[in-house]
This record gives sequence, C-alpha cells and structure tokens, in this order.
Amino acid sequence: MESFCFVQNNPVAPLFPKEKTDSFCSSCGLNWNNFLVSGRLGCGDCYSSFAAPLEPLMKQYHGRMPGQNAFSFPYEHTPHAESRTEELLDYVLKNKRFSKRKGADVQFEIKSIIASTTQLESTYSPSLKKQKLNEKPKEERVKEERGKEDRIIESVRIRVARNINTLPYLTLLNAEEKGRLSRFLAEPQGILRQSLTYEPISVPIFLTDDEDHLRVIWCFPWESYYHSNRMIFHIQRLIYILDSLYCWDFHPDYGFCTACPALAGLSVRISFQMKIPTLYKGGNWPIWTESLEKAGCEIRGEDSEFMKKKDMMKRGRVQISGRNWGFDTELAENFARLASLMSRLAEAEKMANQGEISSYVI
Repeated sequence: MESFCFVQNNPVAPLFPKEKTDSFCSSCGLNWNNFLVSGRLGCGDCYSSFAAPLEPLMKQYHGRMPGQNAFSFPYEHTPHAESRTEELLDYVLKNKRFSKRKGADVQFEIKSIIASTTQLESTYSPSLKKQKLNEKPKEERVKEERGKEDRIIESVRIRVARNINTLPYLTLLNAEEKGRLSRFLAEPQGILRQSLTYEPISVPIFLTDDEDHLRVIWCFPWESYYHSNRMIFHIQRLIYILDSLYCWDFHPDYGFCTACPALAGLSVRISFQMKIPTLYKGGNWPIWTESLEKAGCEIRGEDSEFMKKKDMMKRGRVQISGRNWGFDTELAENFARLASLMSRLAEAEKMANQGEISSYVI
C-alpha cells in the first residue's frame, strides 16, 4: 500500500521538501532520502532525528504541531504495560516463546485495566462523567426514525493507529518478525482482542500489516446523532483501555507517533460514509468540496482510501474523513463537529433532490 503522504494528487505531497540530504536516524539508520521516496519513517526516534525538516511539514499540514502545548495529561506507561511490551519485544525480535494466559487470568487482568482507567477518565475526559446516556429526548426519537428513511449518512468509522515503543516500524521488520507481531497482537484469546470487544459495539477490525504496528477500526451504521454519540462514548472508553495495554510510541510534542508523520497526534481518524449522488452531480459540489477541505476534511472513495475514488464519486458514495490531532479536544467533541458538517451536507442533498439550489456552505 502506498503511503498516505505520497499518493498522487494528495494535498500533503507538495509540502514535502524537495532537497535531499545525507541525514539519517541515529536509532534505526533510516536515510532521509529513503523517507522521501517511501513516505514512511523507520522508528519513533526518526521524529527526533529528522525534526528540522519534519516540523515545518507537520505544521503546514496540521495548522500547528500535533501535540505542542495541547496535552492536558501526561501519557505514562503502567508497570503491567511495560511487562506486556517486554514480552512482545522478546517474541517479535528474539523469537522467545511467550506463555499464553488462561482465560480466567486474562479476564482478571482486563477487570484491573478497566478499574485503573476509571481514574484516568476523570482527568483525561471529564465530559464522560457528565453525559446522561439513558435519556433519549423526544426530538431525538423523531430524528432517529427520520434518519432510517433518509440514509444519506450511511455509516461511521473510527480508526486508531498505534506503534509499540522501541520496536522498528513495519518498513524495517522482516517477514518473520511481522508474522510474529501479527500473531501476538491479533491472538483470538489475547488481552488486546478481549479488552476491546464490548457488547454495545461491533467487534473491531484489527490490522497489523498496514503501515503501523496496529490499527483498530470500529464501524457502525448511522441511525441518529443520539445513537452515534452513544457509540462514540463507548469507543472513547475503549481507546483509553487500548492506550493502557502496551507501551505505545509517544512523543511529548508530536503525540502518538506513526509511520507516516501526517497521521501523528491522537492518530484517530473519524470517517462518515455518505450517499450524495444528486449533490455530486449538481453545480455546487466544487463549493462543498472546497468548504469541507477548509474545515479539515478529506474526501475519499468508498472501498479504498484512494483507489476507485473516481468510480465511487460517480455513484455518489464518498467517505469524508477528519482527524484528531491534539489532546486539547476530545474524540466526542471532534465527532460532534464533523457530525454537524455531515448533517448540513445531508440537508443539502435533500434540497437538491427536491430541485432546490442549496445555499448551504460550510
């Protein structure tokens, strides 16, 4: 798969410095020139080794450094996370056997993790405690029934990317090491899968071979804003649990480090699957596209991030994504902002279906 940074016609590509240098990472040995070709860093220390050329790029793309002066809490590794990470590193890099925990032991450990995140939630996300999820206002019930009929907003996808601290990124791991990493993280009865499987939410998709060590994806159909907000509430809690399971690669200024620096920060992508054929064929679509891009969104194809984009657009099915860069705003706040934009887009589609010219501009 091509890196996000270097796909043809990608808005990030023009921001990359064109000059080549002989600089290299002091930890993994990756040469800057190789990064310019592949678009992927070799390890977390590359962020420090290439800070001078990387920071202007990241600032231009994000509008500011992803995590600079934005953190409301320190990300710290727990003793249990350190022991699990050490076990993973020994298995992946040295092929040392790891002992599979019994189901009862895993469940006990998961309960301990959930209990330990309770204190974290009050500091990390105070709004979680304030939300009343058992009350459904009458207007929300009406919107929910109406939403089932419209289906302009079809579904929501939340994707989280993480990399193990001190472990080279996938570009520098050989086939055997990649295989061991995948087996360890994706073990059916392992703590990762069991910790992140929660009844109100569909079972997440785990990817261990797509640029980063781990990508966790949650998908759910759009029924109403109320329903989707409940899903985001639960997913945000699961992300807290995910961050406590292992020692993830983290930089105090850049946030969670990823193979492609354009994804650093909270490394969370929120995507909406939209069905807007009438609006797309109308004359106002370029205005909407420009407005969405100014609002920090990206417009993609349905089945792939870049492939088949043109074909999907012809059918009016698009994926509109936003990213969460710093810790100054929560996942729920970013979701609410994007959901508001998608609701306005859905309203414009309805108006276009009725033959009206939409005056909506984001």
